[in-house]
Amino acid sequence: GLIDISPMPGYDLMKVFDTSLLFYWHATHTQIYNTLKKLEEDGLISGQVVHQEKNPSKRVFSITEKGKETLTGWLLEEPDLPGYKHEFLVKLSFASRLSNESVIKLLTTYEEKIKTKLTALESSRKNQFLGFARSEQEVKLWELIFENGVRHYQQELEWVEKVKDNFI
Repeated sequence: GLIDISPMPGYDLMKVFDTSLLFYWHATHTQIYNTLKKLEEDGLISGQVVHQEKNPSKRVFSITEKGKETLTGWLLEEPDLPGYKHEFLVKLSFASRLSNESVIKLLTTYEEKIKTKLTALESSRKNQFLGFARSEQEVKLWELIFENGVRHYQQELEWVEKVKDNFI
């Protein structure tokens, strides 16, 4: 989908995942490059080597017509409910082995991480990211997806505060 917005090298894709508002999907360096290789093998994207004067050459990937058709087909598939994997809740499930002070310390650390994430989401990067939108519809959808993420982290923060209140 990102390559459909604009052709880009794998390094730029990594930056989008690491620094953008794509809070709802995580991808590692290895996953990105393995996926690019598979997409290219399947004819869904094509890579062109671009030579640069002052930097090393890079491969810039573009979506193919077959890739656009496949992307459209995927977009039309019936949506699944999101999976739920929450390592912190698993840890907390077994935290009875810890003292109340240790549990509160874990909760406080988690709370700080949530606050940091909310600060990042509410930063000016939102407008930068929305600048990549290709239509008003895309802007509106991205704004609503962003709102969903902010609400998720706000609710998580409220929940942590409730749990901490039960231990103080």
